Amino acid sequence: MMGGLDGGRRLFEKDNLKPKNVSATLLRFWAYFRQRWYALIIVLVLMVLNTWSQVAGPDLIG
Repeated sequence: MMGGLDGGRRLFEKDNLKPKNVSATLLRFWAYFRQRWYALIIVLVLMVLNTWSQVAGPDLIG
């Protein structure tokens, strides 16, 4: 059984947590990814190419 006798309702009744300090979180992420900045650039380029191919695909096919 998922969630016991209440059917998992407590999962949806939780309060929404708001971010406390967005800049500190982004700086912490940057500390992890700083060594592999080139991989982030490659991922961003591939994301843009994928989005373009999804949008322009029907026009290219005909």
